Amino acid sequence: MINTGDAEHEYSQLWNFLPVYEDQSWARTIAGFAEDEFALEPAQRRFRTADPYGPNVELLQFGPESIRYDKYYGDRQRWLGWFAKGIGDAQPAVDIHASWQSADSDRLITLMAPVDVGRASPVAAASSPPRSDGASRRVDVELADGGRLSYVSNQEAAEARIGSVAATAGAVLIHTDAEMLTSGIVMGCTAFAVDGNGIEPPAEDFEFVVGAGGRVDATPFHIARVPAISQPLPFAQIADAPPVTIAGADEHSEVRYTLDGAAPAPASPVYRDPIRLSQPATVKARFIVDGHPLPVMAVRDYQPCEWRLRKPDLPADAELSHGLSWAAYQFEGGYIRLYDLMLREPVDSGRCMDLSLDRWAEQRSYGVRWEGYLRVPRDGIYHFHCHAPSGAYLFFYNPQVDLRVPAVVAPTYLTRQATGSTALQAGLHQMQLEYVRFPGNPGELLVEVEGPGTPRQPLPAEWLFRREEP
Repeated sequence: MINTGDAEHEYSQLWNFLPVYEDQSWARTIAGFAEDEFALEPAQRRFRTADPYGPNVELLQFGPESIRYDKYYGDRQRWLGWFAKGIGDAQPAVDIHASWQSADSDRLITLMAPVDVGRASPVAAASSPPRSDGASRRVDVELADGGRLSYVSNQEAAEARIGSVAATAGAVLIHTDAEMLTSGIVMGCTAFAVDGNGIEPPAEDFEFVVGAGGRVDATPFHIARVPAISQPLPFAQIADAPPVTIAGADEHSEVRYTLDGAAPAPASPVYRDPIRLSQPATVKARFIVDGHPLPVMAVRDYQPCEWRLRKPDLPADAELSHGLSWAAYQFEGGYIRLYDLMLREPVDSGRCMDLSLDRWAEQRSYGVRWEGYLRVPRDGIYHFHCHAPSGAYLFFYNPQVDLRVPAVVAPTYLTRQATGSTALQAGLHQMQLEYVRFPGNPGELLVEVEGPGTPRQPLPAEWLFRREEP
């Protein structure tokens, strides 16, 4: 965490861990972690996995004055602590939340140490000296093998001294082994010296080794550049696949690509315009500079999704009325979880023809639940885009036969908008849309849909139906 400013905020960092499960498609067992195979040690600023058959990992964190660790496993109230390989196969899995109070100008530094089966932690001791100013953070680690690891992070290039090494840089990482051989990495460097002898940095970012007699071998390294291949929304047939776009080319480089999984070469096609696929493809792309390919490639699979279609709750010709039913909710204060708000008794209810918020235009804190049916015209995968500055949930489920399922799309006050996809058979699907508005946020809601034969557009009112109550 490296930002600017001195105002304190509450921060949270999430770590997800796979559960142990059988993967039939791969015909193997995924060696994850059980609920009781974790140790949370906030006093030591660390948490670790504790699989008796290993291997394990230990995470030590430095920076904020105190850190709180919370573990979630299969929490149905907040939908935390879950893993899903695909739609419909969610199972409990451990989430660890690290939370702390800190200024933006501070840093959270995390040391991840692998622990082999039957062995102790490779970290013998670790410390982070108090900051002398708001611009630097240092971590010193004593290793069990007798070595030492030191790391200095600066908000901007500043002097950092670690043993015999001095550098004016953004970050310096030094490793000294038990035989006192020193090596390290320097990033954002403008000046560098070993044992008081100035050395011209070979580049802003470089790695080095101090050999016998104090000789320093320094080698530049470059952060890999790769083109960005567009992430397709799920599709059932290649005809429904969106065009492939590849971004990143500039006046110094060009992008060359392949569609058959082969590594792009200088003779491969140059990307200029979006590519419409006629068959499934593994798209690979890389930069070509001065006729030479850079070593790292981007890869993206464009393959149809074999999702099982959700069966309709009613046939398409069922006799229903146009529109939806709605129920309104009120709350006091600036914030409430949408889940909690929907558990309250509604203060009003009625019927409507669309998802307009006009009747609540004068209110600043409220929630609405719309219920009814969505008439899907064709079988296929549908994508729902939702804009809701305070938050919303869109569900497709029949409470008489379905378990409560995760929302298809769920924007929050942080994201404000989100996209989700689901596979639906033609017919009438029972739907529920929950919405909340917080004071200070605009009262806005836009739900759009796209799918087979349906270009992206606001959810059509003619797709919305409800039962007539007696």
